[in-house]
Amino acid sequence: MLLPHTGETTEFMKFETGKLHYGSILEDSLSDVCAGPGFTEIRLPWQLIGFMDPSSGQVMGNLIHQSGDIRPAAADGVYLGIARADSTETVNMERYSWDHWELPVYHERLKASYAILKDYFAQGEQGR
Repeated sequence: MLLPHTGETTEFMKFETGKLHYGSILEDSLSDVCAGPGFTEIRLPWQLIGFMDPSSGQVMGNLIHQSGDIRPAAADGVYLGIARADSTETVNMERYSWDHWELPVYHERLKASYAILKDYFAQGEQGR
């Protein structure tokens, strides 16, 4: 790939967005899926499953072939099913829906790296 502003050539890079990264969100902010006794937690980026505005249920409509642009379409939920990659079982899809919102629910928390960085910078100030 040629960068036009600098004339620099760089190699093509790709990132697999379809493969889920396993781990607990408490330990790894990049994790997508975690499972344990009696629970499975999946975190998917809204845009990866076609949403333009999840707060109002707007998805990317299939109008690009008709009008040449992407327009929002209303969706009243999604159907989800879970299966192991090596399974031949039929997957039962269940409908998941949610109420529209103005502000998302969030919870503040300190990541594990906070304590590490706090200690590092405290040592740096003492060594000056």
